[in-house]
Amino acid sequence: IVFVVTLVLRCNYVSQKDSWWVLHPDEIFQAMEVAYSELQGYGFRPYEFLPPASGPNVTSARMQESMLGMYAMRSFIYPRILTGAGYIALLLGYNSSLFVLWRMFHASITSCLPLSVYVFCKVVTGNHDLSMISCILVASSTHLWVFGTHTLLNSFLSPFVFLVIGYLIKFITAFSVENNINGNVQEMGNGIQHNNNNDYNIHTMNNCNGVHRCNKQVDTSNHESVQIGRNESRVCHVFVLGYFSGLFVYIRPDLLSLLICVLLPYMPRVLTHLKAMLSSIRIYICISGCVTGILTGVLEDFLSYGSFVVTPYQWISFNVFNGYAKRMFGTMPTLFYLQIFFGNNILLFLSVSILIVTIYTFNRTSAIHDFLRKTSLTFICMFLMYSLQGHKEARFLHDAFVLFYICCGLLLYILVQHLSSVVSLFSSKCLSQQVYLCFLLFCFISSQYQSVPNSTDNSVKEWTYEGKTDSHDVNVCLDFIGQQSDVTGVFMDRDIHMTGGYTVLRQNVPWFSLINTEFREFSKESRLAVWSFYGNREISITSQISNYVHIQNTPFLLKCLIRQKEYNYLVMKITRQFITRGYVEVFRYGTMHVLKRSFDSQEESYLEKVEKSITDNKNTTILKYEGQWLMSYGNYNLAENKFIKSAEINSDLQVYQFLVELYRRKGEPVKTRDAFTACKQKFVEADCLKNARKITLFEHERISLK
Repeated sequence: IVFVVTLVLRCNYVSQKDSWWVLHPDEIFQAMEVAYSELQGYGFRPYEFLPPASGPNVTSARMQESMLGMYAMRSFIYPRILTGAGYIALLLGYNSSLFVLWRMFHASITSCLPLSVYVFCKVVTGNHDLSMISCILVASSTHLWVFGTHTLLNSFLSPFVFLVIGYLIKFITAFSVENNINGNVQEMGNGIQHNNNNDYNIHTMNNCNGVHRCNKQVDTSNHESVQIGRNESRVCHVFVLGYFSGLFVYIRPDLLSLLICVLLPYMPRVLTHLKAMLSSIRIYICISGCVTGILTGVLEDFLSYGSFVVTPYQWISFNVFNGYAKRMFGTMPTLFYLQIFFGNNILLFLSVSILIVTIYTFNRTSAIHDFLRKTSLTFICMFLMYSLQGHKEARFLHDAFVLFYICCGLLLYILVQHLSSVVSLFSSKCLSQQVYLCFLLFCFISSQYQSVPNSTDNSVKEWTYEGKTDSHDVNVCLDFIGQQSDVTGVFMDRDIHMTGGYTVLRQNVPWFSLINTEFREFSKESRLAVWSFYGNREISITSQISNYVHIQNTPFLLKCLIRQKEYNYLVMKITRQFITRGYVEVFRYGTMHVLKRSFDSQEESYLEKVEKSITDNKNTTILKYEGQWLMSYGNYNLAENKFIKSAEINSDLQVYQFLVELYRRKGEPVKTRDAFTACKQKFVEADCLKNARKITLFEHERISLK
């Protein structure tokens, strides 16, 4: 029932436009947008899913990314699954938004997490009540609701991961159970043989009717766990267990830390029975399954990227060994994750309660208390491990939140037992426990329901990447444009990373949009050709663009929009100051509206006059800044224009250095010599031979090879 209710609520939620806000760019550009570009032949693709840079026409920006290891950092398996789901839907006649379809597909998978948690707890503890409580808490959690309704890899894999981990723990503990049983049976057999030699009647010994009867009595105390252990130890099950363990770690390398932390409390048992494990063929079958899973990932990488790359190594090298992630995306304080718990009254109360109960019951030896200590230790290890990382985001704690709510389930289970023994509301202790439990669960579910973020207010600001709150309005506007038949190009004054991309737009047209602090044009000519299972694909990438305009050069941006008539649909903030003629509002939603170019003859004449009246930017720093990036992106003609205009205003050493470098890259030796000669006439020759100092206006641009 919990699974079905969770499934219905989540699918209903993601199908509504109110849920179209973007939690993090990765839910689009590392999932749906990659799948869309595979399926439809066009779309955005981030550097994590690009093959190694090669060929004569590679831009220096993309070459810089490759030298930093910014390529082939993610396995295609997750986008491939989305592509498969979309392909089947299209074959069945589905012609609506793939954005909605994939969100519903993802929500259907993540709705299985409560079911997986139930199985995990049931397999490890054998306790149905505890498993049900944990299942309900996981299904009701606000954090897991938010993560589960956005297409993030963490939340997609989590249901499968906890199933695998549960059976891994059972696989490990099965050895000790079997050894204990074998030892008991052998001791019983020795005792029977000893008594038989002394003329004792085995039928009367301890009321035992023969060896088989004694064996049954020994087995009864551990009947359920032994039966599960034997079932899971079958060759096929063990191989599958190892296979998915290896495959999941390959897809998400950071899952290795979760596996280590979860299995760490069980290591003493492993060491105790290490000899028995090493002498069993099942451990080698599990290892061979793990290796097969890893090789499956390697094969998928080879087929997807067209060359031999190992995406986990690329990811670990970039994020861990070189630490580029924290330099690109920022370093948060060590107590960042602790502030998430301290800033949430419910999480803070539960954390303190778990700590108190764990300390109070530290000397208890029951299986429930032992499981609480082990799960708490695992959660603390995960929490500390992620806290020590420089770059931090709440979504990284997805699996840690699952462990936390399992601890909360243990807490409620112990608390209800204690309350019913101290204060019994009814003559039946069982009924008292049920009432206490229902009341506590109702309080928790109510608190979580009230804290679910809503796109109609600013509550999503605490959740979204960089606190941006208008992604929902932008996506609805893009969806409206996607339904029009006369779209030839789209301009947008919002960050494209906080939108649904082409997955929402569904139009194969050029796109001019804001990214960070500049506007970038993604024309069809600037697209990168890549190979795919579905044929050649033309994808848009951020390191290969047609135009680059800084936000402080908006007059020039307006000139571009007027001159390039293909951009006939504009998505802009309602409060944005814009020309009042030539464009008409055709749609409005929330804080955004859609403007359409009218192409009326009188209005077009007016726009031409406006374009001619716009003067060039006189800020040489901005001109050189734009020129340097245009040169980096391979757009040499526009870069040359920027540098020449800057030289006309102020012919400093740096602009000559840029021109020399530009002409050298273009392969024009005459112009290179002329620029160098002009530089020598004004500056020292040795300085003219030096590379121009890079202009850096923002901190996020400072990452380099040094």
